[in-house]
Amino acid sequence: MSAQSNMKIKDLCVCGGGLAGWMTAAALARSLPRDIKITLLDTGPSVEDMLYGASTLPDTHGFHKNIHLTERDFVIAGNAAFSLGTEYKNFGPTPWFLGFDLALPVVGGVKFHHYMVRAGETDLGRYAASSYAAKAGVFTHPENNSRDPFGSLDYGYQISPTDYAELMQRVAQASGISIVAAQISDIHASDGHIQSVGVEDGTEINADLFIDCTGPSAKLMSSLGQKRSEQISLSAQMKTTPAQELGPAFRSVEATKTGWTSTTPVPGATIELSLGLPEDINTDEAHCSYSTGRLEQFWTGNCLAIGHAAGMIDPVTNAPIFLMQSYINKLISLFPASHNMSVERSEFNRLCLEDFDLMAMYTTALYQAQNFAESPFWQRQHSQPICDRLQRKIDQFESRGRMVAYDDEPFHERDWLALHFGLGRVPRRYDIVADKIAETHISEDMAKMAAQFQFAVEKRPTHAQYRNHLVQQHKR
Repeated sequence: MSAQSNMKIKDLCVCGGGLAGWMTAAALARSLPRDIKITLLDTGPSVEDMLYGASTLPDTHGFHKNIHLTERDFVIAGNAAFSLGTEYKNFGPTPWFLGFDLALPVVGGVKFHHYMVRAGETDLGRYAASSYAAKAGVFTHPENNSRDPFGSLDYGYQISPTDYAELMQRVAQASGISIVAAQISDIHASDGHIQSVGVEDGTEINADLFIDCTGPSAKLMSSLGQKRSEQISLSAQMKTTPAQELGPAFRSVEATKTGWTSTTPVPGATIELSLGLPEDINTDEAHCSYSTGRLEQFWTGNCLAIGHAAGMIDPVTNAPIFLMQSYINKLISLFPASHNMSVERSEFNRLCLEDFDLMAMYTTALYQAQNFAESPFWQRQHSQPICDRLQRKIDQFESRGRMVAYDDEPFHERDWLALHFGLGRVPRRYDIVADKIAETHISEDMAKMAAQFQFAVEKRPTHAQYRNHLVQQHKR
C-alpha cells in the first residue's frame, strides 16, 4: 500500500448547486472535523429540483437533527409546513391515503389486516389517525401518551424545493465552507479518479474527494465512465399559486390520462407538480425533461454521486428527497479515513443501490394502477418489468394476505398494505388463526378504534392555526 493511500482526506469538493449541492455541503460542514476543507462549486439553481417534490418523509427529522437544524428554524426560516402523508386519487377503485402512522396492532398473534379481510373491509384509512386528521384538515404534534389516538402518528414536512435549497444555502454559508460560483468547463480524470475540475475562468479545483451533485447529467461520474440505465423519458412542470391561508397537512396526487398531478399546500402558496410524457407537458411553466434510472455504481474512484446525479425516480412518492438525505447520511457515517477508500466505497454502493432499488420497486408497484390502462403514459409504465421481489410481494398478499418484507426497506409494511388495498387487491384468504377470536368481538374493537380517531380529530386545531401558533410563539 502506497504512502499516499494512507494519507488523510484534507480537501473535498461538492460540485453542483441547487438543493443537492447545498444540502450536501451543509450536512458535511456541520458533521465533519473542521480541518477538512469543503469547497462548493456552485453552478447555480437547478430546474430539476422540482423533481424532489414538495414533501418529505418523517426520516427528515433525523437528518435535520444530524446537521443541528432545529424544527423551529426549519419551519419558520424554511417556510415549511407539516405533512401527514399523501392522498392518491385514481390510483385504484377509490381514493386512498398513505399516511405516516405506526404499525397496526397485532391481536391474538394475528396482524390486524387479516381481521379486516375477514370482515370484508379494505379501507385502511378507517384505522389510521393520519387519514382522519388529513380529511379534517387538522394537525398537532403527536404526544407521547398511550391514551391519545394521535400518539400513533408521525409526520414529515411540506416545503417548496426552492425554499429548501435557499435554507440549506444559508446553513452551508454560515458553516464557513469555501464557495466558488462558476460553471464546470473541464474535468480532468485518470486511472479512474478525478484529478481536478476546471471552471470557466481557468481555475482548477483540486480535492481528495469529489461529490457529484450536477443533477441528471452526472458530469463527474460520466467522466469516469459511469452510465445510467435509462428506462422511461418523461417531463415535469411545476406551478406555484399564491394562497392566503395554509391548506391541509397532506399532499394529493391525482392520476390522469396523461400522467399525474400532485398538489401540495405550503405557507403562502400551493405547489402543483405535473408529470407525463414530453408531448403532454405544458412548457409555459417551469419544466424539465429526464429519464428514470440509475448509475451502475454511486461511488467510483474518489468520486460519488448524490441526488439526481445518482439516479432518477419519479416524485410520485417521497422517494427522491428521502434517497438524497439517505445518501448524505451514509456518506457521513462511511466518510473515508484515508485516500484508500475501497472499503467505504464498497459499503456505500451496497447500501445506496439497495435503497434506490427498493424505492423504485414501490414506485413500480404504484404504477400498476389500471384506471387509465389504455393511455400511452400508463402503457409505458405497465411495460416496465416487475422484479422477482415485487412479484413475490404481490403473489403472497393476493394469496393469503402475507406481507413479504426485505431487509431495511424504506417503505414499511403499513405502506405496502395501503398500496395493496388502494390498488384494489383483496387476499383470497386470511390467516386462519384469526378465527380463534369471534368476529363480533373484533368488530366491536374495530368500531371503537374508528370512533376514537373521529373524536380525537374534533379537538384539534387546523393545520394553519397550529403553524400560526408556533410562529407567534417564536416571535414572543
